[in-house]
Amino acid sequence: MAIVGLHLRSGGATLVGAFATLGESLDTGNQARRDHAARLAEALRFEPCSPTCANWLRYGIQPKQAKPGMTPGRCCGKAHKPEHLGYAGRRVLVSRKWSNKTLAEHKQDRRTWVLEAQAAGQDLPAIEGRAA
Repeated sequence: MAIVGLHLRSGGATLVGAFATLGESLDTGNQARRDHAARLAEALRFEPCSPTCANWLRYGIQPKQAKPGMTPGRCCGKAHKPEHLGYAGRRVLVSRKWSNKTLAEHKQDRRTWVLEAQAAGQDLPAIEGRAA
């Protein structure tokens, strides 16, 4: 079962959640599920997980803090380990990266929208536990 939410903080919002790891979900004995997990782990083995990941070399990009001997597919970051593939978190873009807005700007946008709706005479939906 997944528990997902939106974590707001200054500078943006991040999708957060808690999911069962693939290792836990594979205990069902379902061979198709195990095969899928193995294919997923193999595919993600070569995807860059961070700016310092050696997998950037596959795309002709020098990773940050590059060291001699870095080889694509041999990154030891958590994102490449099968036991961590089921977790959500920082693998999604935080809102400030795709909107170029800070948390204060998001709040101001919502406030402006509410004030414009009230000025236009629109009835806003009631939210339980909030004063009108």
